[in-house]
Amino acid sequence: MAIFLPLSLWQKHLRYVKDDKYWELVLDKLSNPNPFYDYQDCDRIGISRVMVNAFVNIIWQDIDDELKLCLQLSLPVHNIKNGVRDDILVSYWANTLRYTQELGEYKRQLQYYLEELLDCFLLLKFESRDVCLPIETYDIIKSLHISEPSIIWDGALGLTEIGQWHSLIQIELVNNKICELPQSPDCPKLKVLLLQGNADLLDIPDLFFDHMPLLQHLDLSYTSIRDLPPSLAKLMQLKKLYLKGCDLFMEISPQIFQLKNLEELDLHGTLITHLPKDIQELINLQRLALCFDAYHHVLSRGKRGKQIFNTMIIPRGVISNLTQLNYLSLDVDPEDEQWSENVISVLVEILGLEKLKTVSMYVPKADLLELIPAEKSLNFRLVVGHHMRRLISRVTPELDTKFKDFDYSMKFVNGVNVPKGVTMNLCRFKALYLDRHMTIKSLSDFNLNNVRRLEVCILAECNEMETIVGGDNLPDERFSLMLELLSVFYMKNLRSICQGCGSFYYLKYMALHTCPMLTTIFTLRTFISLPFLEEIHVEDCPKVTTLISHDSPKRKAAFFLPKLRVISLLYLPNLVNIFNGLPVEHVLAEMIFYCCPKLQSLSRSELAWEYLKFIKGERMWWEALDWSVSEWGNAGRPYYEQFFKPINVEADMMNAPAAHQETQLNKYHGGMYQGVSSSTELITPLLLPSTPFPLSSSKEGEAQKRKAVIEPIIVPPLSKKKPNQV
Repeated sequence: MAIFLPLSLWQKHLRYVKDDKYWELVLDKLSNPNPFYDYQDCDRIGISRVMVNAFVNIIWQDIDDELKLCLQLSLPVHNIKNGVRDDILVSYWANTLRYTQELGEYKRQLQYYLEELLDCFLLLKFESRDVCLPIETYDIIKSLHISEPSIIWDGALGLTEIGQWHSLIQIELVNNKICELPQSPDCPKLKVLLLQGNADLLDIPDLFFDHMPLLQHLDLSYTSIRDLPPSLAKLMQLKKLYLKGCDLFMEISPQIFQLKNLEELDLHGTLITHLPKDIQELINLQRLALCFDAYHHVLSRGKRGKQIFNTMIIPRGVISNLTQLNYLSLDVDPEDEQWSENVISVLVEILGLEKLKTVSMYVPKADLLELIPAEKSLNFRLVVGHHMRRLISRVTPELDTKFKDFDYSMKFVNGVNVPKGVTMNLCRFKALYLDRHMTIKSLSDFNLNNVRRLEVCILAECNEMETIVGGDNLPDERFSLMLELLSVFYMKNLRSICQGCGSFYYLKYMALHTCPMLTTIFTLRTFISLPFLEEIHVEDCPKVTTLISHDSPKRKAAFFLPKLRVISLLYLPNLVNIFNGLPVEHVLAEMIFYCCPKLQSLSRSELAWEYLKFIKGERMWWEALDWSVSEWGNAGRPYYEQFFKPINVEADMMNAPAAHQETQLNKYHGGMYQGVSSSTELITPLLLPSTPFPLSSSKEGEAQKRKAVIEPIIVPPLSKKKPNQV
């Protein structure tokens, strides 16, 4: 390989060259060492200097910067010198580069780069689809990465020479302690600059962006900056600008309006009070996230407050002129009277945007939904209904936040009766969150045909609701909902989950919290068809005695729950058994019990030792369990003792419900990217260049610390075909 590889590289690289003078130049480059390359490592490991010169002086100088970046990104990939699958390598590149939008398009571009690297033998491919970085090439690129890096990753330490910035294509220093930036770094190749999560960063020097002509992606989210420097206007190639969570940022800097190529602008979580008309100058803007949440905090500040009060949040005609928008998010204070006056014109303009695909906004009156044409196909994420901010919510903040980002979703707050605007549009939604509905008795009140397509349903404090599906409007024939996730919180009068001939055939996850009147969870009719049920969580429902209510104790036919793997039963003082004596075949792996004093025995149908990982509960409860000799013989407690774990009240119960619900909702939202980079085994230690920015000298820093929330890599949601459609 030591002889063949350099010959192959040269042959591929020079196969079209016919100019004699160029060949003379090549021979000169082969014989003369590169003054910027450290030859000590190659001498130590026995790599020919001719090969090093060929690579460093000829090939490396001629390949595109993007290819250099991909090669350097490959260095930490586990087993890259022996072979890794090509799709895994491309996914790792995409994940490391934090490609969060239009992932398919980016992956196609990265696939093209992979083919280019294979074509010139910089990467080698085996018949098994594995690709590798030859050992000699790996060592040379590693040395180049240290002396002439294309990318700086998180956690780097101490790069002080600004000259090293010259070769950088991407700088990624997320959640560091950076408090100061250099005055005017020379970055002619820099395309991506990620500085989010540096809470101590207060200011950006006026000339900081002067020498970054190719910068396309700038992320300053969750920093303490108050404004942007004049040099921002020189970033004529900038396409993405993120200022999310900059809660000291009060006005949209006028320099932003000069960025004619800007496609994405995120101002969510800032202190801006209105949208200037000059936003119309961003004619290529495709994604816009705005937040006017702090309106009332600023309103009380003297003359400025009066000026704000007399200014429309979004002036008329602004949204309609952003004709390239395909995503729009408007987060508004629900107590803001100005928005109530502004929302109609904004909604009308939104409905007129032809390229708009997704819109997230607050609609204070349900009647306004009647403005939406039936034929309008938009991915709405709506909060509907007038409400005030609550300091305490029954639903966990994590679950509430996740729901807000769910596609085709509506949160209906403080509803009364069944507004026409809701019934007209409910069938277009896949996720419904009813929060404090005052009068509804059942979801069937919305008309069963309107709720049949729901896949996610969260119900909280709907105190007149007696059953989730039921009432006088049910059809006589058997019907099935498409619901996959059901979470219920603090329902004072809820007595049952389903009445009549209803079925939750597609249900995967169910959680019931604090329903004091609930007695019936499943009946024989609803329990017989739950082939996809994976998790059941029941908490603080004092009248629940069993999961299945029935009058047929002699039934012998077995029920099949082929995917049920988790049961959590907490604070159920009257729980006597789990399946009420019915034979049930399942794959339970995790069982959690707490404060269920009347659950004094477990039957064979409730324990599946083949799949069981653990049973958690109180030690006293476990030791008091009755293991009937007639059912268990002498092997009951002795065998299952190995699976028992004493419960940790704080870890297993205070946090578990929220964690389970967030995990489940992640699945329906598209989920976190589960590619190769999520595995620590894939990453091997690598000497990286260090940070070019000074770090704060103290843990507290100059600004108050805030927890920086960095968005994960998201892949497009998987197709949600039902089992009978596969």
